[in-house]
Amino acid sequence: MSQRRHRPGNDPRGWLLVEVAVGGVMASVIIGALLVNTGAAMDRTTFASRQMTATMLAQQAIEQSRAAGIALTSSGDIGVPSGLSGRYTRTRNETVGSTTIGTNVINFKEVTVTVSFNTHDYGNKIVTLQTRIYTP
Repeated sequence: MSQRRHRPGNDPRGWLLVEVAVGGVMASVIIGALLVNTGAAMDRTTFASRQMTATMLAQQAIEQSRAAGIALTSSGDIGVPSGLSGRYTRTRNETVGSTTIGTNVINFKEVTVTVSFNTHDYGNKIVTLQTRIYTP
């Protein structure tokens, strides 16, 4: 009968437990990194969508001024439609003026719309749009 000689360091018993422990640590590090990156991506997506909403609200206020023509001017806070996620403050300032090109006097209305919103991660943000509306 042949007996195997026992040499230190060649004993396979116990290695399975070490392999499982190392694999568990690696899996937890990978899953943790994925969760952190997913949360950061969601925060950036929320900020981008709120900034896009603020831009659309500013464009809406400019289009309302364009539709009203030069006869109607308004300044100050204007309402924000209900049902939006987050809180938005919208301010429109309009000034009437004219410019002369050659012998023609052209009337215009300058419209500046500022929409501000607050985010948890990025603080208070402001979107400003400005345009000049000419009338014949």
